Amino acid sequence: MTKTEVMETVKAMKDAPSCYEGLKKVAEAYLENPGKEQAAALIQEMKQDITTIDSLIGLCESENGKKLFGAEQAAAMAKQAKEHKEKGGKYCICPACQNAAKLLENEKDI
Repeated sequence: MTKTEVMETVKAMKDAPSCYEGLKKVAEAYLENPGKEQAAALIQEMKQDITTIDSLIGLCESENGKKLFGAEQAAAMAKQAKEHKEKGGKYCICPACQNAAKLLENEKDI
């Protein structure tokens, strides 16, 4: 990834409604000053916060997931997540996790 692509992807991850507040703060710090220390903190935070596809499926199929998203939305999300997994997807289908996955795949460029 080019530096511009990294910055755009970090911004897209940070701006996603599904982005965890702690990750947003670390991403903002990186965007303000993309040095080695901030990059290391960003990578560590993404590794801690990214949701696996199996975790997403489990949440969507749970009672908590049905309460959180509503039964219909939870079922639709579980279906999408299962289709994503069948295609080899490892991480949650939300924009925050998908952008984090892209960044982690290109960790050396951050």
